[in-house]
Amino acid sequence: MTDLQLSFGSDASKKHLMVAYDDVKIGRKIEFEFIKNGLDKNELSIYLTHDDVKIVEKEMLTFGIDVNYHKKKGLLKILNFGNHMETSLDFMDSIQTFLQKLLPNPKMPFRIVGRSMPDVGTEFAMAIQSRWEKILHNSIFDKLNGSILCTYELSQIQANNQWMGWLKELQENHHAYVICKNGKSTLTINA
Repeated sequence: MTDLQLSFGSDASKKHLMVAYDDVKIGRKIEFEFIKNGLDKNELSIYLTHDDVKIVEKEMLTFGIDVNYHKKKGLLKILNFGNHMETSLDFMDSIQTFLQKLLPNPKMPFRIVGRSMPDVGTEFAMAIQSRWEKILHNSIFDKLNGSILCTYELSQIQANNQWMGWLKELQENHHAYVICKNGKSTLTINA
């Protein structure tokens, strides 16, 4: 059983999940396990990054994901998400449009890893990201046919003056979350 299965259970379908970590390597391992589990189930698996897509592809190959094979089958997308949501708190239409482009077949099961903001180390960026999570969780998610793993580096969350409140708000807007700190993981499932 993989670390992710121990963390979120073997079936992560139809769940809005979060992982916050203090070690980027552990975070990547969880992200890539989530993607790999989706690919093994023939689910469309999308990895959103703010970094260079080629670097992510190399990391996935090192992890054991056959990137070219899954891309040719149309099951794997690695996309640079850009920074298009950073300038406004009023982005409900942006969320809907983005998801429609990303998921052209709403019946196909999917997995998405990532988050909208590249850096949530400022109050403004965290406010936007938190609003995105709340809207996604409370008004859009139930209409989707897949699971989403939102990823956070604890150092960015803790850069905010109100970081404890932000972390609590993020936790409340996910079905389950894992906090990986000092090599230990704690899973919490929201009722």
